[in-house]
Amino acid sequence: MKAISILKYILLAVGVLTVVPIYIAGESAVAAGLLWMYVILALSIALIIIMPTLNMIQNPKGTIGSLIGLGILAVAGVIAYAFSSAEPVITPVDTFDNVLSLRLSDIGLYLTYATLAVAIVVAVVGEIINAFK
Repeated sequence: MKAISILKYILLAVGVLTVVPIYIAGESAVAAGLLWMYVILALSIALIIIMPTLNMIQNPKGTIGSLIGLGILAVAGVIAYAFSSAEPVITPVDTFDNVLSLRLSDIGLYLTYATLAVAIVVAVVGEIINAFK
């Protein structure tokens, strides 16, 4: 448990050290922020796969719940990919036409919106259920 606390502070420090130059140097440091975002994304995906697997080994009876959660996550990712667009973004300053970046940013936005919607629904439904208890 102590290792998780230490890791949390290390990740916070690295995040701050990555974001602060963007505010100081402007757009020239955005590449470092995007690189950090990709590292965190890869770490998150790896932990999403590793942690349920460890849980399945330690608690075989809870395997069904973990597999359902993993399946829901995979379906949400496929749906977000299906809705994502690779259409170039044209601004007055530049044209963004990197297909991978465009798709990943769309997928990230759609999954964020879906997560926010689910959180709101769960909070509202939970309050309604608690009101009737």
